[in-house]
Amino acid sequence: VVIVWLYFTIRTYGIKAWPLCYAFPLILIIWQNSHGAFILSSLFFLAIGIGELLNLIFSPHLALPWILRKHLFIALLLCIPALLINPFGYELPFYLVNVHIIDTSEFIAFYNISGYETTYLHNTPPDYAIEYLLLAMTIYILLLWQILKEKHVDWVIIIAFIAYCVLFVKFVRSTYPLAPIFVFTSLFLLSHRQNSWVWPINKNKQLAIAIISLAILNIIGFRAIHGVCCYSYFGSLLTGSTLARLLPIEEVNYIEKQPKVKKIGNSYGDGGYIMYKLWPNKMAMI
Repeated sequence: VVIVWLYFTIRTYGIKAWPLCYAFPLILIIWQNSHGAFILSSLFFLAIGIGELLNLIFSPHLALPWILRKHLFIALLLCIPALLINPFGYELPFYLVNVHIIDTSEFIAFYNISGYETTYLHNTPPDYAIEYLLLAMTIYILLLWQILKEKHVDWVIIIAFIAYCVLFVKFVRSTYPLAPIFVFTSLFLLSHRQNSWVWPINKNKQLAIAIISLAILNIIGFRAIHGVCCYSYFGSLLTGSTLARLLPIEEVNYIEKQPKVKKIGNSYGDGGYIMYKLWPNKMAMI
Protein backbone atom coordinates (compact mmCIF):
# COMPACT_ATOMS: atom_id res chain seq x y z
CA VAL A 1 0.00 0.00 0.00
CA VAL A 2 2.76 2.44 0.95
CA ILE A 3 4.80 1.69 -2.17
CA VAL A 4 1.84 2.21 -4.52
CA TRP A 5 0.76 5.34 -2.64
CA LEU A 6 4.30 6.72 -2.87
CA TYR A 7 4.43 6.23 -6.63
CA PHE A 8 1.17 8.05 -7.30
CA THR A 9 2.15 10.77 -4.82
CA ILE A 10 5.38 11.28 -6.80
CA ARG A 11 3.36 11.40 -10.02
CA THR A 12 0.95 13.95 -8.54
CA TYR A 13 3.42 16.36 -6.88
CA GLY A 14 6.08 16.23 -9.59
CA ILE A 15 9.70 17.38 -9.23
CA LYS A 16 9.39 18.56 -5.63
CA ALA A 17 8.57 14.99 -4.59
CA TRP A 18 11.88 13.53 -5.82
CA PRO A 19 13.16 12.63 -2.29
CA LEU A 20 10.24 10.20 -1.95
CA CYS A 21 11.73 8.04 -4.72
CA TYR A 22 14.46 6.88 -2.36
CA ALA A 23 11.91 5.45 0.06
CA PHE A 24 11.50 2.48 -2.32
CA PRO A 25 14.83 0.73 -1.51
CA LEU A 26 14.48 1.61 2.19
CA ILE A 27 11.02 0.03 2.37
CA LEU A 28 12.35 -3.00 0.52
CA ILE A 29 15.14 -3.49 3.07
CA ILE A 30 12.70 -3.35 5.99
CA TRP A 31 10.14 -5.54 4.24
CA GLN A 32 12.50 -8.33 3.16
CA ASN A 33 13.77 -8.62 6.72
CA SER A 34 10.21 -8.98 7.97
CA HIS A 35 8.33 -11.21 5.51
CA GLY A 36 8.95 -13.08 2.28
CA ALA A 37 6.07 -11.32 0.50
CA PHE A 38 8.48 -8.51 -0.39
CA ILE A 39 9.10 -10.41 -3.62
CA LEU A 40 5.56 -9.43 -4.75
CA SER A 41 6.66 -5.80 -4.94
CA SER A 42 9.10 -6.65 -7.73
CA LEU A 43 6.24 -6.73 -10.26
CA PHE A 44 5.25 -3.18 -9.36
CA PHE A 45 8.84 -1.92 -9.59
CA LEU A 46 9.14 -3.59 -13.00
CA ALA A 47 5.83 -2.04 -14.07
CA ILE A 48 7.12 1.41 -13.03
CA GLY A 49 10.41 1.01 -14.88
CA ILE A 50 9.03 -0.51 -18.09
CA GLY A 51 5.92 1.69 -18.04
CA GLU A 52 7.87 4.93 -17.65
CA LEU A 53 10.16 3.96 -20.54
CA LEU A 54 7.14 3.20 -22.74
CA ASN A 55 5.53 6.50 -21.67
CA LEU A 56 8.70 8.29 -22.70
CA ILE A 57 8.59 6.65 -26.16
CA PHE A 58 4.87 6.42 -26.94
CA SER A 59 3.20 8.87 -24.51
CA PRO A 60 5.77 11.64 -23.90
CA HIS A 61 3.06 14.01 -22.63
CA LEU A 62 2.49 11.57 -19.74
CA ALA A 63 6.17 10.91 -19.00
CA LEU A 64 7.69 12.21 -15.78
CA PRO A 65 9.92 15.32 -15.96
CA TRP A 66 13.54 14.44 -16.72
CA ILE A 67 14.93 15.30 -13.26
CA LEU A 68 12.19 13.35 -11.47
CA ARG A 69 12.55 10.42 -13.87
CA LYS A 70 16.31 10.34 -13.19
CA HIS A 71 15.80 10.08 -9.43
CA LEU A 72 13.07 7.47 -9.90
CA PHE A 73 15.29 5.21 -12.01
CA ILE A 74 18.23 5.63 -9.62
CA ALA A 75 15.95 4.58 -6.76
CA LEU A 76 14.69 1.56 -8.74
CA LEU A 77 18.27 0.51 -9.49
CA LEU A 78 19.13 0.85 -5.79
CA CYS A 79 16.42 -1.74 -5.09
CA ILE A 80 18.73 -4.37 -6.63
CA PRO A 81 21.58 -4.05 -4.07
CA ALA A 82 18.92 -3.49 -1.39
CA LEU A 83 17.80 -7.09 -1.99
CA LEU A 84 21.16 -8.26 -0.61
CA ILE A 85 20.76 -6.58 2.78
CA ASN A 86 19.34 -9.53 4.70
CA PRO A 87 20.83 -12.40 6.75
CA PHE A 88 20.97 -14.68 3.68
CA GLY A 89 22.32 -12.21 1.14
CA TYR A 90 21.62 -13.00 -2.51
CA GLU A 91 20.31 -16.48 -1.60
CA LEU A 92 16.98 -15.15 -0.30
CA PRO A 93 15.68 -13.46 -3.49
CA PHE A 94 17.23 -16.21 -5.67
CA TYR A 95 15.48 -18.89 -3.63
CA LEU A 96 12.10 -17.20 -3.85
CA VAL A 97 12.41 -16.69 -7.60
CA ASN A 98 13.59 -20.28 -8.05
CA VAL A 99 10.72 -21.98 -6.17
CA HIS A 100 8.05 -19.75 -7.70
CA ILE A 101 9.20 -19.56 -11.32
CA ILE A 102 12.18 -21.74 -12.29
CA ASP A 103 11.97 -25.01 -10.31
CA THR A 104 8.48 -25.30 -8.84
CA SER A 105 8.93 -28.92 -7.73
CA GLU A 106 10.06 -27.79 -4.28
CA PHE A 107 7.13 -25.39 -4.10
CA ILE A 108 4.58 -28.18 -4.51
CA ALA A 109 5.21 -29.11 -0.88
CA PHE A 110 3.45 -25.89 0.14
CA TYR A 111 0.23 -26.79 -1.64
CA ASN A 112 -1.24 -28.39 1.47
CA ILE A 113 -1.49 -24.79 2.72
CA SER A 114 -4.64 -23.20 1.30
CA GLY A 115 -2.91 -19.84 0.82
CA TYR A 116 -0.79 -21.33 -1.97
CA GLU A 117 -3.70 -22.85 -3.87
CA THR A 118 -5.12 -21.23 -6.98
CA THR A 119 -7.76 -18.60 -6.32
CA TYR A 120 -10.33 -20.50 -8.39
CA LEU A 121 -10.47 -23.17 -5.67
CA HIS A 122 -11.57 -20.53 -3.17
CA ASN A 123 -14.37 -18.96 -5.13
CA THR A 124 -17.18 -20.53 -3.15
CA PRO A 125 -19.36 -18.66 -0.61
CA PRO A 126 -18.46 -16.62 1.33
CA ASP A 127 -15.27 -15.81 -0.65
CA TYR A 128 -16.36 -14.78 -4.20
CA ALA A 129 -12.76 -13.85 -5.05
CA ILE A 130 -13.16 -14.13 -8.82
CA GLU A 131 -16.34 -12.03 -8.74
CA TYR A 132 -14.43 -9.29 -6.94
CA LEU A 133 -11.70 -9.51 -9.57
CA LEU A 134 -14.24 -9.18 -12.38
CA LEU A 135 -15.87 -6.21 -10.63
CA ALA A 136 -12.48 -4.50 -10.20
CA MET A 137 -11.63 -5.15 -13.85
CA THR A 138 -14.96 -3.71 -15.00
CA ILE A 139 -14.52 -0.52 -12.98
CA TYR A 140 -10.89 -0.22 -14.12
CA ILE A 141 -11.78 -0.62 -17.82
CA LEU A 142 -14.55 1.97 -17.56
CA LEU A 143 -12.18 4.47 -15.95
CA LEU A 144 -9.34 3.65 -18.33
CA TRP A 145 -11.60 4.12 -21.35
CA GLN A 146 -12.24 7.72 -20.28
CA ILE A 147 -8.57 8.60 -20.86
CA LEU A 148 -7.96 6.23 -23.77
CA LYS A 149 -10.58 8.18 -25.74
CA GLU A 150 -8.26 11.17 -25.40
CA LYS A 151 -5.30 9.03 -26.56
CA HIS A 152 -3.73 9.18 -23.11
CA VAL A 153 -2.10 5.76 -22.81
CA ASP A 154 -0.44 5.51 -19.41
CA TRP A 155 1.66 2.35 -19.64
CA VAL A 156 2.53 2.12 -15.94
CA ILE A 157 -1.05 1.71 -14.72
CA ILE A 158 -1.89 -0.68 -17.57
CA ILE A 159 1.10 -2.98 -17.00
CA ALA A 160 0.75 -2.91 -13.20
CA PHE A 161 -2.95 -3.76 -13.23
CA ILE A 162 -2.58 -6.62 -15.72
CA ALA A 163 0.42 -8.07 -13.84
CA TYR A 164 -1.39 -8.16 -10.51
CA CYS A 165 -4.58 -9.56 -12.08
CA VAL A 166 -2.48 -12.52 -13.28
CA LEU A 167 -0.97 -12.84 -9.81
CA PHE A 168 -4.46 -12.63 -8.28
CA VAL A 169 -5.60 -15.88 -9.89
CA LYS A 170 -2.30 -17.71 -9.30
CA PHE A 171 -2.33 -17.99 -5.49
CA VAL A 172 -4.91 -17.01 -2.87
CA ARG A 173 -2.05 -15.50 -0.86
CA SER A 174 -1.17 -13.15 -3.71
CA THR A 175 -4.66 -11.68 -4.13
CA TYR A 176 -4.03 -8.86 -1.65
CA PRO A 177 -1.58 -6.72 -3.69
CA LEU A 178 -4.23 -6.07 -6.35
CA ALA A 179 -6.30 -4.03 -3.87
CA PRO A 180 -3.92 -1.03 -3.54
CA ILE A 181 -3.14 -1.22 -7.28
CA PHE A 182 -6.86 -1.04 -8.05
CA VAL A 183 -7.73 1.67 -5.51
CA PHE A 184 -4.88 4.10 -6.25
CA THR A 185 -5.06 3.51 -10.00
CA SER A 186 -8.79 4.22 -9.96
CA LEU A 187 -8.32 7.41 -7.95
CA PHE A 188 -5.54 8.49 -10.31
CA LEU A 189 -7.73 7.86 -13.37
CA LEU A 190 -10.67 9.69 -11.81
CA SER A 191 -8.55 12.75 -11.06
CA HIS A 192 -7.54 13.14 -14.70
CA ARG A 193 -11.02 13.29 -16.18
CA GLN A 194 -12.77 16.05 -14.30
CA ASN A 195 -15.41 16.62 -16.97
CA SER A 196 -16.28 12.98 -17.60
CA TRP A 197 -19.54 11.32 -16.65
CA VAL A 198 -17.54 9.16 -14.22
CA TRP A 199 -16.25 12.20 -12.33
CA PRO A 200 -18.53 15.21 -12.98
CA ILE A 201 -17.56 18.84 -12.56
CA ASN A 202 -20.26 19.50 -9.96
CA LYS A 203 -18.69 19.29 -6.48
CA ASN A 204 -21.80 17.77 -4.87
CA LYS A 205 -21.91 15.02 -7.47
CA GLN A 206 -18.19 14.40 -6.98
CA LEU A 207 -18.74 14.02 -3.24
CA ALA A 208 -21.68 11.66 -3.79
CA ILE A 209 -19.67 9.46 -6.16
CA ALA A 210 -16.71 9.43 -3.74
CA ILE A 211 -18.95 8.32 -0.85
CA ILE A 212 -20.61 5.61 -2.95
CA SER A 213 -17.22 4.37 -4.22
CA LEU A 214 -15.75 4.19 -0.72
CA ALA A 215 -18.87 2.40 0.53
CA ILE A 216 -18.57 -0.22 -2.22
CA LEU A 217 -14.84 -0.70 -1.51
CA ASN A 218 -15.50 -1.09 2.21
CA ILE A 219 -18.33 -3.57 1.69
CA ILE A 220 -16.21 -5.65 -0.68
CA GLY A 221 -13.15 -5.32 1.55
CA PHE A 222 -14.85 -6.40 4.77
CA ARG A 223 -16.65 -9.20 2.95
CA ALA A 224 -13.39 -10.46 1.49
CA ILE A 225 -11.63 -10.23 4.86
CA HIS A 226 -14.48 -12.13 6.50
CA GLY A 227 -14.39 -14.78 3.82
CA VAL A 228 -10.65 -15.32 3.53
CA CYS A 229 -9.36 -14.61 7.02
CA CYS A 230 -12.15 -14.45 9.57
CA TYR A 231 -14.39 -17.25 8.37
CA SER A 232 -12.51 -19.95 10.25
CA TYR A 233 -10.64 -18.42 13.21
CA PHE A 234 -11.88 -14.92 13.97
CA GLY A 235 -15.47 -15.80 13.10
CA SER A 236 -15.31 -18.47 15.77
CA LEU A 237 -13.72 -16.02 18.22
CA LEU A 238 -16.63 -13.63 17.73
CA THR A 239 -19.37 -16.24 17.95
CA GLY A 240 -17.69 -18.63 20.37
CA SER A 241 -18.61 -21.59 18.18
CA THR A 242 -16.19 -24.51 17.70
CA LEU A 243 -13.44 -22.42 19.31
CA ALA A 244 -11.83 -25.31 21.15
CA ARG A 245 -11.82 -27.43 18.00
CA LEU A 246 -9.97 -24.79 15.95
CA LEU A 247 -7.47 -23.52 18.52
CA PRO A 248 -5.25 -25.42 21.02
CA ILE A 249 -6.63 -23.57 24.04
CA GLU A 250 -6.06 -26.15 26.77
CA GLU A 251 -2.59 -27.04 25.48
CA VAL A 252 -1.46 -23.41 25.35
CA ASN A 253 -2.85 -22.73 28.83
CA TYR A 254 -0.83 -25.68 30.12
CA ILE A 255 2.38 -24.52 28.41
CA GLU A 256 1.86 -21.01 29.76
CA LYS A 257 2.07 -22.37 33.33
CA GLN A 258 5.42 -24.12 32.74
CA PRO A 259 8.12 -21.62 33.83
CA LYS A 260 11.02 -23.64 32.37
CA VAL A 261 9.55 -23.68 28.88
CA LYS A 262 10.88 -20.71 26.92
CA LYS A 263 10.91 -21.95 23.34
CA ILE A 264 8.30 -23.95 21.47
CA GLY A 265 8.32 -25.79 18.14
CA ASN A 266 4.87 -26.18 16.67
CA SER A 267 2.84 -26.87 13.54
CA TYR A 268 1.93 -24.18 11.02
CA GLY A 269 -1.79 -24.06 11.79
CA ASP A 270 -1.44 -23.36 15.53
CA GLY A 271 1.45 -20.88 15.32
CA GLY A 272 -0.61 -17.71 15.22
CA TYR A 273 -2.62 -18.57 18.32
CA ILE A 274 0.45 -19.72 20.25
CA MET A 275 2.31 -16.48 19.50
CA TYR A 276 -0.80 -14.44 20.32
CA LYS A 277 -1.18 -16.05 23.74
CA LEU A 278 2.43 -16.63 24.84
CA TRP A 279 4.58 -13.92 23.29
CA PRO A 280 6.91 -12.42 24.49
CA ASN A 281 7.42 -14.65 27.49
CA LYS A 282 7.72 -17.76 25.33
CA MET A 283 9.04 -17.84 21.77
CA ALA A 284 7.41 -19.96 19.06
CA MET A 285 9.09 -21.44 16.00
CA ILE A 286 6.63 -22.50 13.30
